[in-house]
Amino acid sequence: MDGEPSEPFNPRSLAARKMAWRLKRLGRGFHERNPGRCNAKPGMGRAPWKNPPFGGGGKPLRSENRIPSLGEMNMKQKMKTCAWLLLAAALPMAAAAASAAPLDWTFLSTTTIGAKDFVKAHPDWDGRGVLIAVCDSGVDLGLPGLTVTSDGKPKILDARIFLENRKVSLESAEAGQDANGKALRAKDGKWLYGFESLGLKPPSEKDLYVAYFKEEDLKNSDARDGDLNGNGSRDDVYGMVAFPESKAADAAWLAVVDTNADGSLADEKPVRDFAVAREAFELRGRDVHAQAKVMGFALNLWPSEKKAALYMADGSHGTHVAGICAGFGIDGQRGFDGVAPGAQVLALKIGDNTLSGGATTPGSMVAAWRYAVKKAKELGMPLVIQMSYGVGSENEGTAEAERLLDELLDENPDVVATVSAGNEGPGLSTVGLPACMANALSVAAVLNRDSAKDLYGASLAQDEMFSFSSRGAEAAKPDVACPGFSASTVPNYEDGRSVFRGTSMAAPQAAGALALLLSAARAEGLDLRRDHAAMALKRGARPMAGYGPLDYGWGLVDVPRAYSILQSLARRGKDAVLTYSVETESPEMAALKGPAVHWRGAYYPRDGKTQAVTVKAVFPRALSADGQARFFQAFDLESTAPWLRLEKESIFLKAEQGAVVPFTFDAAAMRKPGLYQARILGYLKGAGRELGPDWAVPVSVVVPEDLSAGAFFSRNLNGIQPARVERLFLRVPPEAGGARLDLEAPAGQQAMVACYLHDPEGRQREMVVLRPDRRKGSFTLDGEVLAPGVWEVDFYANYLNKAPAAVRVEARALPLGRPAAGALSAKLSQGQTPRAELEILSGLPDALKGTGSGEILGSFTEKTVRPGGDPWKKTFSVAPGEARVTFRLTLSAEDFGKFTDIPVQILDADGNALVSEGMGYRHLEVDFSPPSGAKPDAKYTLKVWAATADPEDEDPSWKLRVQEIHHYAAPVALAVKQGKSPAVALYPDHPAKVSLEAASVPPALPEGGSWLARVVLKDAEREGLVLPLELKLGAGE
Repeated sequence: MDGEPSEPFNPRSLAARKMAWRLKRLGRGFHERNPGRCNAKPGMGRAPWKNPPFGGGGKPLRSENRIPSLGEMNMKQKMKTCAWLLLAAALPMAAAAASAAPLDWTFLSTTTIGAKDFVKAHPDWDGRGVLIAVCDSGVDLGLPGLTVTSDGKPKILDARIFLENRKVSLESAEAGQDANGKALRAKDGKWLYGFESLGLKPPSEKDLYVAYFKEEDLKNSDARDGDLNGNGSRDDVYGMVAFPESKAADAAWLAVVDTNADGSLADEKPVRDFAVAREAFELRGRDVHAQAKVMGFALNLWPSEKKAALYMADGSHGTHVAGICAGFGIDGQRGFDGVAPGAQVLALKIGDNTLSGGATTPGSMVAAWRYAVKKAKELGMPLVIQMSYGVGSENEGTAEAERLLDELLDENPDVVATVSAGNEGPGLSTVGLPACMANALSVAAVLNRDSAKDLYGASLAQDEMFSFSSRGAEAAKPDVACPGFSASTVPNYEDGRSVFRGTSMAAPQAAGALALLLSAARAEGLDLRRDHAAMALKRGARPMAGYGPLDYGWGLVDVPRAYSILQSLARRGKDAVLTYSVETESPEMAALKGPAVHWRGAYYPRDGKTQAVTVKAVFPRALSADGQARFFQAFDLESTAPWLRLEKESIFLKAEQGAVVPFTFDAAAMRKPGLYQARILGYLKGAGRELGPDWAVPVSVVVPEDLSAGAFFSRNLNGIQPARVERLFLRVPPEAGGARLDLEAPAGQQAMVACYLHDPEGRQREMVVLRPDRRKGSFTLDGEVLAPGVWEVDFYANYLNKAPAAVRVEARALPLGRPAAGALSAKLSQGQTPRAELEILSGLPDALKGTGSGEILGSFTEKTVRPGGDPWKKTFSVAPGEARVTFRLTLSAEDFGKFTDIPVQILDADGNALVSEGMGYRHLEVDFSPPSGAKPDAKYTLKVWAATADPEDEDPSWKLRVQEIHHYAAPVALAVKQGKSPAVALYPDHPAKVSLEAASVPPALPEGGSWLARVVLKDAEREGLVLPLELKLGAGE
């Protein structure tokens, strides 16, 4: 959880702003390194970073809390020499392991969702015959647990990379000879000797091609910073000779890789594309007595493109995910299995781990999904697509990736998919992209009792929701919940750190559960579509006490119950209607309509006003026109809360006509500020309620405290139970200039409370942890952070607390202060100090009489660029007298929706990543301070690379606003006067003239720049009453 002593901060939450990956990946998980350290992984933003003891926190937007880059945490260990491995070599393990009695492995709990009992009762329904496509950072090849299935078949059927930037060219071989013998090379490349000694016979010498894989291209990788063979260096070059085995157009290709980078192929063995022969190998060179193998590698070839790539899991996230959904005999332990140990895996690499959080690259996500569908059809196997990747959502359900993936699943109704909901919680409206897509199951994360006990020593009365798990609101997501942390398979370079957490770990549990359902259905000969399995999983889910649909969707997955429901649904037939569309008024959505009822603010329909939901059938593709015309279904309706009043008891759907469900809110029952959540349920008449509702509409209303300008609000929040969240909603009106929230834990309280601040759009802005040695904290809303609307403050009591926690909250709205009109100008001549004149208009209801002070903080420049499809770069330096540089990056919500990731890096002159972040939302602020010992004239490069969702969109049109702030190490003081007096008086609705004069001459401005200044006016009599102003002062003549 963010800010808890035994768990690292959630990469998805803090990362979108400060660390940006935000986890890049909406769903991606992160490591259990130790109580004060974490390494974020694919899942919205990530780069490793440290938190202070007990979880630390504070204000992530401030430079003093800068998150270290990936390079600051990766270990460099010396290693040397060799070894080949074939995945088939581990097959003999299957027979012995299959006969072993199942043990209770709570480190990866399959008990919580009922999978263990289901497989125990039906051993052959353990995922056999089902294919799971793991779209992630790569899956390490040859690890115990990922070599074979429970029935002795190869676990990984294909390993493929979808990163165009990782492909290298196959160039026609140039032959040569010297004292060392005959050799081959690409033009100006490294000579490769000994090929002729292997006795291989290409069709002709013209059919020989050479390529090179260079470690320096992976210098910022999670895996030993690109030291692929573990020999301590990062500059090895692995040459390769490849050729077709015949003249046939569709001939298979053979290749010889110089796996120890010594320039000789004489000691190498030929290898084929993994899809052809399932061959994996090691890059040699380490000291085998001192260091373990880094990871397994495979070869991918594209003969028609004359391209090749090394497949590798240079990020551990995908390997961990694969073990959860389908591992068998993890770490060589009998009975230590994933959810579906009989399932087979497509290991599809969509993330580049040289980028923040293993970011996707242009087109990689959609291309991998399309490949998975094609491969499953070739193999004739039912397919589950599992993806724990994503970023924040700006317009839920409308992003390009969501559109393309929904279309793919529409065209392939037998394919089912699971995606991680995101790690941006606990605030509302935080389910990410593409988790809001209609046709995939979005999965939230549960802190389950059995794993919590054995992994963390926590004693919980029940399963709880993880605080980081993204919550729904205007989107009808998440769909279901599963355990969100576990031990699992990881590459050797993780040095045994195998416990990760996040919705990244929950989604593969759901994928495994679906594999069990499909495996059982296949064994029983049931004819299914995607919505049979998806609806069974949702309708079979169990509610969790103390939570609602915004937390967990339909509930905690229950595999045995889901399969019982699936059998009943299957009996309705292949053409049965099982899916329904819902649309209702939704001011939080860009189109003002959405699939869920959500009101957040001063208004919601009341005083007799009625809102309505329209429900329509979604017809299966196979259903004929006659079948659609004859379609008729009737439903009994139910509201799950007394304040939600339905005006009908039942409805019916006929052909394409939808039905309207009108309802009202009982305002008298909703007077108390807070969150109200419920559901409208529809049960098919005559079907029986034991199968669960056929459709459900989440309904939520946020009733906020009103924080008018100058208003003061206080509340004591008592009795916050361990692992629970208390929510406070504050409406900041447009006329307010900001707000300040002071937080304080009672003296003597031993409990820890993580306090989260979410803006009106749901983005997490700041976090503060209250603990015994730091009882006070605060949030300030002003400047770039300020936005009118309903802000959410969440208080999460650490699950290790021994008693309920309490927090006192005091909130005050700050008045609005702004220049009355016109631009500010500063007169600056050589040898003189700058002076500015301005008019200020106060938003206070009465007079402010006091004094003012100010500072010139640094220089400010702004420009808008059009990056297109190529990485956008900007070179900059940190001048003497400057402490740091801040970049504020912004793009429109519409442009943000075109991409699956926007990784952001700051590189040194050698290309090493000093900062690695990512745009988890359309705003990102990146702070940079030069590393210790850096030269004053050192040059750095800001690099922004947007990954388009559409593989065919190679030159996207989009705009990026870049604000660059150079902060002075010693700000220049500003004297504030009214006339000649330091006393300042402001009256309501009366502009006041104020002068600003610098104490000294500030550094010269860059071209087109201005000075960034902050002025604060304080009332002399009323403590805490201030009028803050952020100003940009331009240079005069």
